[in-house]
Amino acid sequence: MSEASPGRERPGRLWTALVISLGLNLFLAGWWVGAVLRPWPPPPPGPLHMLSQRLAGRLSPAAFREVSALIDAIGERFVRQMQDSAPLRSRLRAILVADVFDAAAFVTTLDELTAARARNDGDISRRIAAVVAGLSAADRAVLADVALASPAGLFGGAPGSLPPPPPPRS
Repeated sequence: MSEASPGRERPGRLWTALVISLGLNLFLAGWWVGAVLRPWPPPPPGPLHMLSQRLAGRLSPAAFREVSALIDAIGERFVRQMQDSAPLRSRLRAILVADVFDAAAFVTTLDELTAARARNDGDISRRIAAVVAGLSAADRAVLADVALASPAGLFGGAPGSLPPPPPPRS
């Protein structure tokens, strides 16, 4: 009796398209909000943090507090050094991307950067010595075992602590 008129069929299709679009938009909005609000995973532990983990429970409690504070101070010092050397790194970048390379300026800037790092390393060494001087012989032995046992150690690892390099490719 009544045939479907073309005008009646279109609103049904339009309604279906609108519902699908709404569902897709809600899904995408939920996904985006979830991604924005989800806490970022913590960064992987750095060498200093791993050293602190390896020392936990092996040093006396007082020594561990001292060494942990030292490790935190060293980490902060490294961050400060990176911030302080930013102008020198920017200058190096400008020298490298210049149309004409100025080798003398490059060497001078690298020397300044190296000297700043050496001063920072010297300050860190003196701080380490001050803390270690107050440790017992037993705690110093533990510190030596742990800090010198790996490349991630406080003193860069002991000779032979790294695996041998792979043989050269022929």
